[in-house]
Amino acid sequence: MKRIIERIKSNFQKNKFRILAFLLIWSAVAFFTLMSYQDTLGKRSRGNSEIEIPYEVNKDTVIEQTIKVDDGTDAISIFMVTYARKNKGNLYVTISDLSEKNIYAEKTIDVTRIQDNAFMTIGLDRKLPLQMVKIRLSSDSKGGEGAGGEAVGVYCSSYKAFDYGSFKINDVVHDESLCVRYLMEDEQMMKFSRIAIVFTLIALSLMIFILLLFEPRYESLFAVMCLLFGIIFMFIITPFSVPDEGTHYRRSLELSNSFLFRNDYEVEETYLDYRGFYGHHNASSAYRRLLEDFNAPAENLDQTETVNVIPIYTYLGFYTPQALGLAIGRLFRLNMLKAYYLGRFTNLLFYVLCVYVAIRKTPVHKLVFGLLSVTPMFMQQAASYSYDGFIFGLSFVVIAYFLKWYLVDEEITVQEYIVALIANIILSPAKFVYCIFSFLYWFIPEKRFKSRLHKFLLVGLICAEPLRTLYQEIWLNRVQIHIKRLFGLAYSEPIKTLSISSEKFFTFSLVGKAPAPYNEPYTFTYVLQHPMETLQLFYHTIRYSVKLWFYSSIGRTLSALGLILPLRLVQALPLLLLVASFRKEEYVEPIWLKALFIFMCVISAVMTLFGMLLGWTSTESEMIEGIQGRYFSPLLPYFFAVFNNGKLRLPKKIDSYAVFMQIILLFETIVYILSYTFVN
Repeated sequence: MKRIIERIKSNFQKNKFRILAFLLIWSAVAFFTLMSYQDTLGKRSRGNSEIEIPYEVNKDTVIEQTIKVDDGTDAISIFMVTYARKNKGNLYVTISDLSEKNIYAEKTIDVTRIQDNAFMTIGLDRKLPLQMVKIRLSSDSKGGEGAGGEAVGVYCSSYKAFDYGSFKINDVVHDESLCVRYLMEDEQMMKFSRIAIVFTLIALSLMIFILLLFEPRYESLFAVMCLLFGIIFMFIITPFSVPDEGTHYRRSLELSNSFLFRNDYEVEETYLDYRGFYGHHNASSAYRRLLEDFNAPAENLDQTETVNVIPIYTYLGFYTPQALGLAIGRLFRLNMLKAYYLGRFTNLLFYVLCVYVAIRKTPVHKLVFGLLSVTPMFMQQAASYSYDGFIFGLSFVVIAYFLKWYLVDEEITVQEYIVALIANIILSPAKFVYCIFSFLYWFIPEKRFKSRLHKFLLVGLICAEPLRTLYQEIWLNRVQIHIKRLFGLAYSEPIKTLSISSEKFFTFSLVGKAPAPYNEPYTFTYVLQHPMETLQLFYHTIRYSVKLWFYSSIGRTLSALGLILPLRLVQALPLLLLVASFRKEEYVEPIWLKALFIFMCVISAVMTLFGMLLGWTSTESEMIEGIQGRYFSPLLPYFFAVFNNGKLRLPKKIDSYAVFMQIILLFETIVYILSYTFVN
């Protein structure tokens, strides 16, 4: 203890000016961030949010909506759309009574600052009683279809939440209603908001304290950051809102029976109680249930009816962390919420362990890997039931051991080899497109091994499972079947040719269109018969979506694509990672190895596109469907490793500033997520 105190005193004397600057900046950021979201934090919302049709608000269009608000309403949220447009000009919002004598809010908004596919909240100057109000939207923006349009749009719905009001465009009454929410203070929501924000402030202040006064090792620093941020994300990202989390939860329940030596598919009905949760939506009703039911006594499970969950036959190794937490919760008769969050927590712990091991072992890029490990996408997936956290963590371990064995002139130890072997073996079945990175181990210098035969045997063992997975997934499950089908169809029925019009990818209209009916997915047969059209399909998909995928891989879209973070945050995160990648390192990878990293990332991405083309995309679609940015997240460590070089080398003293900036960006992200969810 005495040594620790002396260390703190020494670091304080050395960093006192930086400590003062950090505390002042941190206090200012926390204050202004919380003030900017005061209109939504801790509120209960009501209204209509069913999305059907977007309408443009431009210099020739005035939109009015009358609604009846509840007693205590003090803010109005309007759902906006700006996608694929060159926004320019101002949006004018007026909220008044029906006579327009009493103005409750009058605001001019730069349309470039409007968040796409998100609620824009306008605070009122007073709390209103139960009454009718009029919302008036106008703009000085230039209208017009296509990507060149400057105006923003508002979402409307045929779901008539405000039948007693009216919806007008240029004084003409329409059948739809604006997607509007009206907000009022709520004691339960305020309680949750305060708990979440106070815990966040304490946790982040603790991280700044540790960063400046303890100057810990990278692996310890980022493991603690992952744990603290993960706990916050575990509660603010609501149950089942993470992509496919409902399915992951059911699979974890199925596996937890094995730990408890029970019937494979029989679980107590109480663990299937989804009240207050909305799949793929970060909804505030989940916050309310968490407050009300978290400490509620568990039902008498011995008398609770058991039900058979639908058996899901899949490789369950990557559900072990979540299932272990669920099994402990069920063993100790915890209620559904406590058992559910315990499963999330054990999944987070596995991810934290992987991050700790990876950063400890890698001789380079410790700062980049650490910053990347706590970005919003990585935190959301690790703190949920998704096996993406499993994949992300093991991906760090795989590249860390490769970099150590390639760069550091030391013989490989038995303990390290066993860890790397296990990581490569269990990562392969989770997502076969990441298998190819195991083959990097063939490039490890032979002198790290006892002999050439020794290298062949050890690396061969590492690559055996990835090779088997690739053979199974690509040849047996996809290519072979479609080659047989190709020869069977070549003389019987023609394959439909899809003509893609390039101009469709460079125009955008705010007029909604019903989706095409679902048809059979593309097949390998189609690819073989129409290679040029397939290449055109790939080209348009990549050109249109690559920026969105990149931002989303870091965290632009959360909660199953519904929660979209402000662009400024998502632009700042990769910029910070890029700066950190230029930091001076003890070793620099050769150019050919960096080129190999890029090549393998491209191969993995192409495999992902092909997989979604053959397994998900309808033949009526003009782009490859179902691809999400998180599929490319495991490629980011390789991507950012490429930028480090021997010429542009920033000093190591940037580390504390980079970590501090990451803390600020994550704080703003957390407050935004809370603000968004209270409107939902």
